[in-house]
Amino acid sequence: MKRLFILFLALGLVSGAFAITAQIDASGNMIKVEQRSTMELEGGKSVTTIFVEWGNINELSGVGFHAFDGFVDPEHGDIAVTDVRMFDSGGTYRRGTDDEITHEGPDYVLWRASTLGRTDGLTVRIVTSRTTTIHVKVGEWYGEFTLKAGRVISDSLRSTTSVWSPGTSAAVATTVSSGSNRANAWTDGMIIKVRWGNLDGYDTTPFESFDGRATITAGNATIKVTNWFDWEKGGQYAQGKDDSVTKNGPKQIKWRASVKGGDSDGVDIRVTPGSSGTVKIKVVVGDWSKTFTFKTSTSSGGGRGGVWGPIP
Repeated sequence: MKRLFILFLALGLVSGAFAITAQIDASGNMIKVEQRSTMELEGGKSVTTIFVEWGNINELSGVGFHAFDGFVDPEHGDIAVTDVRMFDSGGTYRRGTDDEITHEGPDYVLWRASTLGRTDGLTVRIVTSRTTTIHVKVGEWYGEFTLKAGRVISDSLRSTTSVWSPGTSAAVATTVSSGSNRANAWTDGMIIKVRWGNLDGYDTTPFESFDGRATITAGNATIKVTNWFDWEKGGQYAQGKDDSVTKNGPKQIKWRASVKGGDSDGVDIRVTPGSSGTVKIKVVVGDWSKTFTFKTSTSSGGGRGGVWGPIP
């Protein structure tokens, strides 16, 4: 299965022995991953039943409408829906109804759901023969937890600001510091690594265009391509060749790129802030886009100000 994802930085988490809970937005909405059962099969496989719940779990007052479309996607193994809880259908989406399961496995589970100050959830069965990461999207929250020997690992539910889009071509954008630590990363600049194409290694992927751009939409900064990853030239565009950077800074980067078969391509983009504050960079790859937001903050200890960090 081809996937699209963005990976930033692990955030804080709250855990329990078999039920792990984390807050997913500023309104007090939560996500809970609860293991219900596990069973060993022949051939080293394990069947694990997981209940995923989201919404106003703590029954806070004043929590209104929220969209919680999402998916559960194991990196290894098969998955299937075994039960849904409080999914409402036959109404208006903005009234917390008209929910549905849109894909039931075996590679991933996908749903459309909304709530009005309540909770929804579903139970899935995951069959795997190895330790695997389970990627989860609930509304605008992206995270993961880990199954090992058929059990959810305590403290493994974590927000990763990761976007996995099952069933589509893949694009990856990872922010990393170009300095030795977070304290000087803002001054030194940061790198956004963008990768696209057949990242899962399928040889049958047809030709696809991944023309794209990166644009500073807010803040004082400049951008420039510092590295091309596995680009091909001297051929026909429909053959996955003839790639090029057509604009290289200082406020926008544009490229022309295509892949065919099992290929992937990418660029490394250096973002250099001109002053402290907030910087936003919108990255577009084909029909996919994501805005990366960074800001400086003042550290409370050791005089280490000017630390940058992503805003989900």
